Amino acid sequence: MREIPLDWKGTFPLAVWSIKIDLDTCRQLTPKRLMRYADVGNGVSEGPHVYKRDGYYYLLTAEGGTEVEHQEWVSRSRRVLEGARGLGHRATHGVWDTVQRSGFRTPCEHGKELYSRGPQGPWEVGPSWVNPMVQGDDVEIRQTGHMDLFESIGGQWWTVVLGVRPVYGPKGEALLSPLGRETFLAPVEWVGGWPIVNRRQKITLNGQVGLLPRLEEKFSKRFNFNPDKREYDLSLRPGSLALFGGPWDIQVNESVTMLLQRQTAFDGRWEVEIDYPPSLRRHEAGTAVWWSNDGPIRIHIDTTPTYYTFYLVTGTQRNKIGQITSSHLTGSRPFDSSFTGTHFALYAQGADDESTLTPAFFSDVSWSGRRAGGP
Repeated sequence: MREIPLDWKGTFPLAVWSIKIDLDTCRQLTPKRLMRYADVGNGVSEGPHVYKRDGYYYLLTAEGGTEVEHQEWVSRSRRVLEGARGLGHRATHGVWDTVQRSGFRTPCEHGKELYSRGPQGPWEVGPSWVNPMVQGDDVEIRQTGHMDLFESIGGQWWTVVLGVRPVYGPKGEALLSPLGRETFLAPVEWVGGWPIVNRRQKITLNGQVGLLPRLEEKFSKRFNFNPDKREYDLSLRPGSLALFGGPWDIQVNESVTMLLQRQTAFDGRWEVEIDYPPSLRRHEAGTAVWWSNDGPIRIHIDTTPTYYTFYLVTGTQRNKIGQITSSHLTGSRPFDSSFTGTHFALYAQGADDESTLTPAFFSDVSWSGRRAGGP
């Protein structure tokens, strides 16, 4: 176990700590306590999740940073552990003696009894046949981490984990993906009190799983946030979405008038019919390849893993008007890139701090992507 690199404040960046809080007031009730710091990659430990199962608390952490060394680790703690006395007791894998050698002081000092209270540890790090639970250096799915565990129908355990499908250049070099981070599913088995993901095999696009519950494709309109209902209407022209553009351009970091369809495949086609007579000069409505508010590209669109091709459609005639590389929709490094990936946008906008009075109608909207790994 390596020494913890402490700074002058007695802390180090991006480790996992715990405190007890009052749920009614959100007031902190106890001093912070170290749960986990990483030994892998750049030493980052983040995204903690705590689960309780069969008398153990399990701590899942994403480690190694967001690039190709990104991975997931698991530790566990008994619900109550008695008999560990004083600061520096070797309760698990060197955490407390490392803290003692560094001179860092914890709430468990002054020779008091040290009891494990679940999420406060001390923590036993999973052995080498368990950790890392996933490590995304595979050619299909990379940068895996930020895992959740859940139990489904019939007692089957699963994990969902974030990862990236890379694009490969002409020389086989891995490029960043315009799709951003996506969610992947894999089975979990419990062996010796530890969760084993996908039988210790790489997570791939096509997995070997048993019967899965059937998803009923009926969804109701739901808003996770508070939309401005003055800016859209579904009844003015049945079968079309009407957008009344707000005062902000889609390039600014404000509540713009825009509906986004995430790009879910490298190869696909986005189509839309737009009917909009602008009421004032510089008012605008259209469609866009939207990656972030730093750089929208307004035009119309076929996709491949490495290129976007733009067409002007008149009747049944498609006229190619340009092409760009998908590298324009990624950053230079994973953590500079947009984790949410590329979207296709329907938008309307006013100008000069004035909203539009004329609706823009969008109809015959479709996105058809070719599924990776199957039909």
